[in-house]
Amino acid sequence: KVSSFKQSLGELPLGSTITAGSLSGEFTLPDDKNKKLVWIAGGIGVTPFRSMAKYLIDNNEKRDVVLFSSNKAKNNIVFKEIFEEADRVTGMKTIYVVNNIEGELSSNMRVGMIDENMIMKEVPDYKDRIYYISFVFK
Repeated sequence: KVSSFKQSLGELPLGSTITAGSLSGEFTLPDDKNKKLVWIAGGIGVTPFRSMAKYLIDNNEKRDVVLFSSNKAKNNIVFKEIFEEADRVTGMKTIYVVNNIEGELSSNMRVGMIDENMIMKEVPDYKDRIYYISFVFK
């Protein structure tokens, strides 16, 4: 399946200008495995979290992680299999947030935007966590 990001790139007319930003911050897991984490991703910005989730799976490492993965629609969600495996193996909790409702939503899907109220509802100990944020805007 081609991501909406790659599809958009493929549809650009020849000679189009692309603006890219550089990464900032560090996307590495804290050495202290007891640190509680929240990962917030928009679209294909979920990619660094996929790598960290895969690392946790491969090392059978339990961490207290909540991932919010925001997409325009359910069919834009990528790496779902990895995150479902991470939920099972590592105890991670994944919440998919979609802006457009298409069909039934699973129990770990929410509609709307990731905001303060959603975070407080889904992560009661939100003040005790380290936040990682990665968005790719189109």
